[in-house]
Formats: sequence, structure tokens, C-alpha cells
Amino acid sequence: MKSPELRFPWRAGTPAPALVLHVSAASFTFATYRDAILAAPRAALFWARWPGVPGALGLSLRFQPLLRRAWMLSVWTSATSLDEFVDSPSQRLVMAAFRPRLNGSQTVSWQTSSFDIDACWRQAKAALSTPGTT
Repeated sequence: MKSPELRFPWRAGTPAPALVLHVSAASFTFATYRDAILAAPRAALFWARWPGVPGALGLSLRFQPLLRRAWMLSVWTSATSLDEFVDSPSQRLVMAAFRPRLNGSQTVSWQTSSFDIDACWRQAKAALSTPGTT
């Protein structure tokens, strides 16, 4: 039996022209079921605030709480916008709070000239299931 997957709807950011889209995906494995459950309200707040993130075109979140797993797929106008988000004080604060609650995390990014959410999720999950992805 497959573990249920909870999906937040696609959350669009601020529309901006970009010839090349920068896609970033991350997976997180929580240390305990409690840690995974505690992450859900923080993820909902993160998702709700997404349209205000500079350079962010969109966000999709997925959870498999019974597996203690979560995934994030985000699309950016530029690699610089993504880097600035990762280095932002708010993102560093969130990661500092949750890093001790994780058994592991992986990230992967790529560029594309067109965006199809289902294709990006397939690519992300395939890449994030490969050992050695950081």
C-alpha cells in the first residue's frame, strides 16, 4: 500500500519575465513523526507568504507524513534570486530551527525554458532519489 501524499496547491509568486527558468527541488526526511507533524504548520505559513518572495515564480509542497518525508519544488526568475532566498535571514532561521529535526535533506536544481509542474515533479523525485544528491 502506498503512503498517502498531501499536496499543497501550486502557489504562484510575482509574475516576471524570464527566458530561462531556474527550478529548485528539495527533500527532507524528519527524525520522528512528531517532527514531521510539527513542520506542517510552518510549511503552511511558508506557502501562504510565498507570493512576496522576490524572484519567486512558484512553489509546490508535498508531504508523506507516514514516511516522515517532505518535498519542495520552487521556480525562480534567476539563479541569483534563488541564492538570495537561500541566504535570506528568514530562510536561515527556518532551516536552523528544523535542521536538528531532520535525518537528512537533499537538493537539486536545473534550468528549463518551459515549465510543466508534473514533468518537474517527476524529474525532481528521480534526482532526489539518487544517492549523492546534495
